Amino acid sequence: LVVDTDYEWGVTTAWSEKAGVMFFSPLVEGRGMDIRYVTMSGKRAIKDYLATKANEGAPALSPDGRWIAYWSDATGTSDLVVDRFPTPSGARRMQVGNASTGGVVWARQAWWSDDGRSVVYQREGDAAIVDVRFEPSLALGEPRTLMQLPEERHGMDYDAPRRRFVATTYNSRNRDFLVTTAPQITGPWSEPLVVWQPAEHE
Repeated sequence: LVVDTDYEWGVTTAWSEKAGVMFFSPLVEGRGMDIRYVTMSGKRAIKDYLATKANEGAPALSPDGRWIAYWSDATGTSDLVVDRFPTPSGARRMQVGNASTGGVVWARQAWWSDDGRSVVYQREGDAAIVDVRFEPSLALGEPRTLMQLPEERHGMDYDAPRRRFVATTYNSRNRDFLVTTAPQITGPWSEPLVVWQPAEHE
């Protein structure tokens, strides 16, 4: 798939087979990061979900394709936001970090639970979960800490059906890249496995 846009830079962040869309967050001159998506079924088209003066990015769609979680700095802080999809309506937000920049927005991550009733997300040094209520109106519960995250992590992902984290870490002393998993949502992390190292160490 090749998407022809006028943007110089952007991040492809999520794909939803249920909704038939692929999300990406372009950096737009004069604004910041927006949330756009490509429709993958029928006639393909690029559509805006959010295009504001704030930075919005790293979207994740609920399993039923009706709700979206994303990061925003519209209030001057780094907030986790949950709203309807495909049309924003009645967003609920929760402050997670202090003053933010676009880089922090796209670097953060969030994932829906397999049943679509909670959002798992990454904080500065740990992972947390917040319950989402949809009726009688959208509301977020109190966040709960799950576990500490590995130091010097390079990236991570969450496998919702298996309730398992996978993280890549970087050993700055040996310059090794390693992978570690947490078979339970609350840990513990497994012993790191080296997946790449500089040629002189091989």
